[in-house]
Amino acid sequence: MMLARLSMWLLLSLILSVAWAEQSDVILLLDNSQTMKRVDPQGLASSAVAGAIERLRGDVRAGVVLFDRSVTLSVPLTAVTAESRP
Repeated sequence: MMLARLSMWLLLSLILSVAWAEQSDVILLLDNSQTMKRVDPQGLASSAVAGAIERLRGDVRAGVVLFDRSVTLSVPLTAVTAESRP
């Protein structure tokens, strides 16, 4: 349970820092483990990530990496434009 709380705290911290990025590359690293699925059964992390990407402004590229027992590049670095927003 402690690891799950730490994961959620790190996710929220990351989302807040992403919201202020204006000229950088942003990689969102998301815990996709069974533990996270128990802690976030409604999938609120996904909406939080979408909200963070929606708030990005300026010359920013964003990507998404999922991890559990392995690491998967879910979305490669992509320019955040009106067309690429969730």
